Amino acid sequence: MKTPNTLTPSHGIVIPDRHAGRARAFVIGGAVVFIIGGLAVAAAYAGVFSKDESPPAIKLITPAEGAEYAGVLRVKGSVGDDSRLKEFHLTLDGADRTPNVGLGKIRGFNFDFKLDTAKLEDGKHELALAAADVGGRRANVKVAFYVENHATVLKLAFEPARVDQGRVLAVKLTANKRLYDLKGGLWDQKFPFFKVEDGFESIVGIRASCPPGDYPVTVTGYDAYDKPVNLEGKVTVADGGYIKEEIEIEAREKKALFDPALAEKKQLEYQREESILTRNRDEQLWAGAFVIPTTGRQTSPFGSYRVFSTGGEERHLGVDIAAKEGTPVRAANRGIVMMAEGLIVRGNAVIVDHGRGVFTIYNHMSAVAVKPGDRVEKGQVLGYVGSTGLSTGPHLHWEMRVFKWVVDPLQWTTATFTYRPAAEEEKAVADVEAAYKQVLEAPLPPKLESVTKGKNGGEEEKE
Repeated sequence: MKTPNTLTPSHGIVIPDRHAGRARAFVIGGAVVFIIGGLAVAAAYAGVFSKDESPPAIKLITPAEGAEYAGVLRVKGSVGDDSRLKEFHLTLDGADRTPNVGLGKIRGFNFDFKLDTAKLEDGKHELALAAADVGGRRANVKVAFYVENHATVLKLAFEPARVDQGRVLAVKLTANKRLYDLKGGLWDQKFPFFKVEDGFESIVGIRASCPPGDYPVTVTGYDAYDKPVNLEGKVTVADGGYIKEEIEIEAREKKALFDPALAEKKQLEYQREESILTRNRDEQLWAGAFVIPTTGRQTSPFGSYRVFSTGGEERHLGVDIAAKEGTPVRAANRGIVMMAEGLIVRGNAVIVDHGRGVFTIYNHMSAVAVKPGDRVEKGQVLGYVGSTGLSTGPHLHWEMRVFKWVVDPLQWTTATFTYRPAAEEEKAVADVEAAYKQVLEAPLPPKLESVTKGKNGGEEEKE
């Protein structure tokens, strides 16, 4: 309870001065004004002399912290203060659920109301109470509780159950509960999940170098009760049937690209590319099938194992399309340009982010027609066919990444992959295709930049 004040504020009352010339005190309108050595110092009566510094007392009986409930939950508690209550708020998961208590001049009250948990999603919820008295002193309390009205149903499925090296696999997790921090694994690859209509899904690229065989697919995370989730299934990775190619490097400036002195610069470029290609934009930008970016003849397939005349071996992680220099190179689908510049091996290159870990890369162009940050439509011109970087003739090297892993881009031109519900995907496809038609009818854009040969056959940008 409040302790009576030693000075009772009363308008117009003068407190006798027992120390003339030293200090005088007056009570004016509920504030005490001290005159000390000619200097006036005012203090709010309630703030200086009140001994009631405590905030309102909030007591919550149910729900209890960390408890599980089903059916109807009785929310019980009380709020009280020695002075009048001015505010009272109750929220459930951030939504206002404050009962009409008519605060008025009351100093406290009990509350008891019914909450039908069957109308809540199973899992973790938070009830928060806050109160304030007329003096502005505040108090709050939060309680986390769990709702369990339905049995947990989790189902892991794959499409297809047998997938070729270098192709994509849809991993689907059907769940009737909220799940968190889901991570998947297959061979030495890790991948995230995205929320979809009836659970979670991930479109995973199987590395071309993944040996054929049966593999466990693991999924870990946490459920709505903060308990660990561990699921496992099995898929079969089949041989992709990749061929071996021998590549003859004759031009002196192209041979120079194998110079060990360029190794460090190549590595820095590679690391910068990987920092882009490992991002997972939550928004899905693409819709429907992808298109082959340029007209021409496909000269080297995805996944072939290459042996160079200058020494060195590598897997060809894209599709080569030979075309006349200057032929337009178009975006395979809607996305955002993340890189557009000259690189040592890739030459003039453009990287387009299609969202949710899907990227396409366009290499060896004579010039580019976009800049980083540009939002491009399916079919929009990105640049023009060339032979910059490590190239033996005018062509486009077209590459695709899914969660940084390289996959065959031609699969995406004959099959469609999406995280959207069917109706939403149909609308998105109609929108992308309408923009695609307009882009094809538009005049060709200018070349934004050109490059000149640098030392050791490298590419240097020219403004």
